[in-house]
Amino acid sequence: MMRNLRILVCLLLLGPFLNAQIFEVDTLLLNGDVNKYINIVFMGDGYTEEELDSFSEDAQKFVNTLFLESPFQEYKNYFNAFAIRVPSLQSGVDHPGDATDVAEPVFPVSDVATKFESTFDYLGIHRLLVTDNSFMVYTVLAENFPMYDQPLVIVNSSHYGGAGGAIPTVSNNENSAELFIHELGHSFASLKDEYYAGDIYTEESVNMTKETDSEDVRWKKWLGVGGVGIHQHCCGGNSTDWYRPHNNCKMRFLESPFCSICKEAIIEKIHSLVSPLDSSTPEPSFVINEEPIVYKLNLIKPEPNTLKTVWTLNGEHIAYNVDSLQIDTSMLFDGRNNLSVFIEDTTMLLRKDNHHLLHFASKKWKIEKVESFYNEIEMYPNPAGDFLNLKTTIDKAKNIAVNIYDVAGKKLKSLADFIGLDDIIKIDLSGINNEVIIVEVVVDGVPYHTEQVMRP
Repeated sequence: MMRNLRILVCLLLLGPFLNAQIFEVDTLLLNGDVNKYINIVFMGDGYTEEELDSFSEDAQKFVNTLFLESPFQEYKNYFNAFAIRVPSLQSGVDHPGDATDVAEPVFPVSDVATKFESTFDYLGIHRLLVTDNSFMVYTVLAENFPMYDQPLVIVNSSHYGGAGGAIPTVSNNENSAELFIHELGHSFASLKDEYYAGDIYTEESVNMTKETDSEDVRWKKWLGVGGVGIHQHCCGGNSTDWYRPHNNCKMRFLESPFCSICKEAIIEKIHSLVSPLDSSTPEPSFVINEEPIVYKLNLIKPEPNTLKTVWTLNGEHIAYNVDSLQIDTSMLFDGRNNLSVFIEDTTMLLRKDNHHLLHFASKKWKIEKVESFYNEIEMYPNPAGDFLNLKTTIDKAKNIAVNIYDVAGKKLKSLADFIGLDDIIKIDLSGINNEVIIVEVVVDGVPYHTEQVMRP
């Protein structure tokens, strides 16, 4: 999300000068929290109010096609997808080089009557279709779905065309789904074309290099696997200085799969945005007495699942490849114990050096093993008036403290060091007006017993 920060800050600063543009948002795919998962957000251009249902259908088709393509297919669970229903006054978009492709406006408007001013023939290239008002795109995103990770624009035109860049743009031509995935390779994973697009597009990147030494080329771990090599770009001139990893990759030919190098780059991007550990229970610090505790992981699993888990207790591996683990007191030392789990994606689609040091997840818990104090804490009456009785047979050599909290966790009162007192401790609640309080008993600095007490 950080890559969107500067754009959003600018829009927030300009907010008072902009008219809010709030549109309906359709959910196309929902796997999890929009603050944790990768959010693909579609917007339409050249769809009138009456055509917005068609836009949502077009966006859904693109989503369905994307997640049939490896490696998006394997990592579908890491994504959400949404469609912002943005109406245009004009049905269709400008196509200066093919006037017959421009639909008539619904009613007289200026030359460009679409929200994002999309147009074909950009830079004089017939099929180059771009959104010419990127500021408006980012404004719509900021006001309707600021948690976006990857925006895309679908243009309402049967003519084939599109472009990559920060805002991939494609028409709704029947063959555009493949182009959409190709352009997403550029925008999402910074992939280069594996056909020679021109001198201005050359640079060292994941799938483009001038390096010809098999020991130094960036994809050396894949050489000889599935057609990966050091393949020279074609057509003379400066192109002969540049090399690609494959001769039949989606970044060169539509309808082809992504090559191994491009798949790896896409997965690396996914891993950089989303942790495979969605959540865990219980809280990081926990005190155990005699009852066993079950530690659970909520993992975002690829399909098939390639996540490996290693559980470690006090420096010793105790379990592998499980999502939950029960810890019994017999497994613990007296006092402080350390439990941790390490999660790594072991997919065969990755051959990166030191991947386990770069893209992994882990969780740690501190467990205090405290001795049993029999059955020795009782609080009464409950509901309690001005006084609450705490009956205990805990060894009087122990330091006993009592903390009182409201239900929001704010400490209201603390009483400490009841050393050598009788079995019944009288706690003064006068001055505390809360209808519900939480009473915590701490023994030798370790939380031991917590109970909810009502007030009349």
